[in-house]
Amino acid sequence: MKLKTLILTLTIMLAACVLGSCRDEAPAPAPGRAILIYMVDNNDLHNYSELDLLEMKQAMRRISEGRVLVYRNPTGTDARLFELTSDGSEHTLRSYPASESSVTIARMKQVVTDFNNATSSATSRGLVLWSHATGWLADQDSFSDPDFIAPLSFGRDETGGTKKMKLPALAQALEGNRFDFIYFDCCHMATVEVAYELRALTPYIIASPTELGTDGMPYTQNLPLLLSETPQLSQALANTFGFYNNPLINGCAITLIATEGLEELANACRQPLLQKLPDGYSPVPYFRKAVMQTGIFDMRHYFHALTESRPDLRKAWDEAYNQVVVEFHTTPAVYGLNASEFSGLGVNIVNEDNPPYTYGYHETAWYRHITMSN
Repeated sequence: MKLKTLILTLTIMLAACVLGSCRDEAPAPAPGRAILIYMVDNNDLHNYSELDLLEMKQAMRRISEGRVLVYRNPTGTDARLFELTSDGSEHTLRSYPASESSVTIARMKQVVTDFNNATSSATSRGLVLWSHATGWLADQDSFSDPDFIAPLSFGRDETGGTKKMKLPALAQALEGNRFDFIYFDCCHMATVEVAYELRALTPYIIASPTELGTDGMPYTQNLPLLLSETPQLSQALANTFGFYNNPLINGCAITLIATEGLEELANACRQPLLQKLPDGYSPVPYFRKAVMQTGIFDMRHYFHALTESRPDLRKAWDEAYNQVVVEFHTTPAVYGLNASEFSGLGVNIVNEDNPPYTYGYHETAWYRHITMSN
């Protein structure tokens, strides 16, 4: 009987490996919150992902309940979905062929499905997206200026050539899921276009409208907060800001966004968008030209300019905006940008010099539902 049992066990294990789901011995599922950290680190951020993973493991030693699953695709190896345990070890739940990019809709969908299946007893789920990012801006093949980095939206996977994920593709990959929060541990994702595209997926988004330092968020401090019975998003926001609020670092701007108010904000934008901008208007950028040329400007500054002669429209707009931007922190400067007029949420400005097809803006839901509808 023991021999038959051993043969059966080995057969099952071999079949699982052939299917791409060869497992280590995993811990029994625990009730409570589960978090998926989706790391696209097959790029120049690889060393920083190693450091963040060490912070995660340190955090797990302080956590008594909840589960953290990590997806990674280190250069030259198969990608893995693994669970971090309370002793800081990794238990592989599934491996994925290195030949397929982590920024395809199919790969992300599969990983999220595997995460959901592995955490079926969880009462709620959160998502952290980790990589390079540029908000809504999609890559553009004709972007040839060597002094600028091409936009990409979310993620940069260098498997068999650089691949990137457009914002609508990100929304499609996550469609049908509901997370308590989405935390973008990457640059430039606090824009109204990003929030509007993902509004059905989560009530809260934490993101930076500007560049974010390569150290990312302080996982040792923040993971226990994100796993608590009620996610402590405000404190997690404060911890990240506090880490970068240092004169020796390039600064930080970071925002807590409530997606429930986005429809009201969208409605409050329609009439202002019909108004004429004051002559000589100069928008407040959230980007350095060394990173990108256009696309993310301070939303409040722009709409206050549009409503300069219409206090009624401005009042309604401010009320709607304040329901979306729940909390915002910024250092006086961020990567050399004067942050004195930052308000926390970016927006694109469509005009003759910046037509809607530039960097794929016409594909975003915000443009199709709000900007174009005017």
